[in-house]
Parts: sequence; structure tokens; C-alpha cells
Amino acid sequence: MKLKFTLIMLLATTAVFSQGKARYIEDDKGNKILINKDTTWRFAGFIGLSGSQAAYYQWVPGNQFALSINFNAFAYANYSKGKWKWDNNLDAKYGVVALGRYRSVPDRRYPFKKSDDLFQLNSAAGYNLTKSVYLTLLLNFKTQFGGGYVYKVDSTGREYSKTLTSNFMAPAFMKIGPGITYKPVDYFTLFFSPIAADFTFVDRSEVRIANVPDEDRLQRVDERAFGVQQGKSVLVSGGAYLKVNFQKDIIKNVNYKTQLELYYDYTFPSTIQGDSGISVVKDRRIDNAALRREARQQVDVDWQNDVVFKVNKFISATLFWRIKYRWRELVPVDDNKDGFQDRVDLPDGTTAPRVRRGVQIAEVFGLGFSYKF
Repeated sequence: MKLKFTLIMLLATTAVFSQGKARYIEDDKGNKILINKDTTWRFAGFIGLSGSQAAYYQWVPGNQFALSINFNAFAYANYSKGKWKWDNNLDAKYGVVALGRYRSVPDRRYPFKKSDDLFQLNSAAGYNLTKSVYLTLLLNFKTQFGGGYVYKVDSTGREYSKTLTSNFMAPAFMKIGPGITYKPVDYFTLFFSPIAADFTFVDRSEVRIANVPDEDRLQRVDERAFGVQQGKSVLVSGGAYLKVNFQKDIIKNVNYKTQLELYYDYTFPSTIQGDSGISVVKDRRIDNAALRREARQQVDVDWQNDVVFKVNKFISATLFWRIKYRWRELVPVDDNKDGFQDRVDLPDGTTAPRVRRGVQIAEVFGLGFSYKF
């Protein structure tokens, strides 16, 4: 996976510098004369590596060692010629964190855990109808670079294994559809499609997990956690899709980038399977008819925000937060606040993880090295 990521970034960087390079000739005095400059393409991007660290020694009030490393990259390549426009951007994030008492961290079975992971590609091809309005075909694709896990602990609280909950292309989300784009200024874009196709992919291939007991060696992602029917790898639906993008220096040396996506699924109520399901109201089970009525009232939300505070040319602070609600996804419940997912008793005498529908929130802050091109 690291090799895939390196190749992607290398190709993106090569394209940026090769396309952006102007050609010159020299006159008889050795002066350079510009003979061609391609103005149809515009390229820019940001690459950052940040981290944080805290350590204590014999600290009477208590201590918690913490070390985190985060990678963040964003790049765009936009084409414009005549009435045609083609905007593309890539957003990539990955981070790891280690927590615990300073001397115990190296002895842990899994000292580093993933704290951030996103690979997102947006592409929109449009034809100019008026100065600010375009007829557009849009593609939005999201997945992640590596595996996500739930960690198992024994009666003493020590980690002994882990369960795979997500991976590259498990899940992956893609929306594609025609619509209208409103772009009055360079830093603001609003896209609306009355009918967009929504794809959810879950790679069901078995993955060999290292450093776990033999019985947990081969695992795969549970497709049901992302709304895909058991035994299937793809879920297809159709609905209305609204996407808003904003990116601008709001004050000197502070850049704010946000993306808001709203999706209303026309087809979901008719695809509900089974006699009952989990309600959006806490975690009570309701019958199929009630679940269909509830589904018709739901709108999926995905709101991503990035703030870059530039200190100088090579040092910056970054703040990222994401708020997500997807009706098909059930979030874990930890009502007793012990740090572990609650379990519920089933009629057959077994237990199952307790889940409910809810808002998902992620936040990452870091200070480190950055480069803007």
C-alpha cells in the first residue's frame, strides 16, 4: 500500500511540474525568449507532514505519553478552453498515533494505531451555458489507504488481537451524475444533480493479518457494516446530490477549504431487506414498514473542513475536521463509557455488538513541515 501511495504522489508531482514548465529559445545574445505558455491548464497543491509529542517522567498528577504523525496532501489540475472546463482535485490524508505510559508503549502488541485515512478524487467536466453556470458531469470517489481495526483485550486489559473493520476499497464510495454547476468566483462552486448514481464497494477478499493469533490470521471486511447486502460486493442506488466547495485565504497566511455533500436516496426505502431493522431513534428495532417510512426522511451528509495556518514557507499548522451521517451505516455504542463497544443479548442466547444510527466525527490537528506549489 505504501508503494501505491508513493507512485500516485510521484506521478501527480511529475505531471504538475512537466505541464507547468514554459518553453524558451535563446537569441544571439543569450537572452531567453518565451515562445509558448500553456494557459489552458492550471496546477497547484499542498503537501504537509506534521506531528505532535508529549512525554512525562515521574509526573505526580499522572501522565500519558502521546506521539502522532500525520501526512496531508492536496492538489488540483484544472483545464479551461473556450466554453469547456475540466476541474480535477486529489485529497490524501494518513496518520498514526501511539498512546500510553512512556515505558509501556514499546511493549504493546500494537503500539501505533491509525488516526486518519482518506483518499478522495473529484472530477467535473462542464460546458459553459452562461458566465457562471455550467452543464456538468461530476465524479466523486472516496476510499482509504490501509486497514482499520477494533482491538481485542484480555481480562488484564492487554491487547492480544485485532479485527479488520475496513481496508483499501472496503469500503469505497463513488457518485457520478449529470447536473448544473454554479461558479460565480474561482473559490466557490455549487453543483446539483437531480439524479446521480451512488455506488458503495466493499472488497470481500480475505486479508492475511500479521501479529495476531492463528485463528484470526485470515479476515475480511464485513460488507453489512456499510449497508451492502450480505454476500454482495456492490450496492447501487440513485438520488439527488448537492455538493458545495469553497477554498480561499480567509485572512493572511490562513487558508480555509471546505466541502459539503448532501445526498437523498430515492431508491433506499424499496431496497430494505428483512422483517425488521435498527431505527434512527437510539437503537430500538422496528418493523419493515416503519423502517421504510423513516428511510424516506433521511439525508446523507458529509462535511469536510481543512484549515492551513502558514508560519513560513516550510512550516505550517493544519486543522482538519469531518462530520458525517450516513443512514446505511450503524455506529458502535458505548453507553457505559468504558472505551469498549457494548453488547446486546439475542433471543438465541448469543450476544452481538450494540449499534445505532448516528453522527460520525473526526478531527486532526498537527504542526510540521509543508510545501505549497
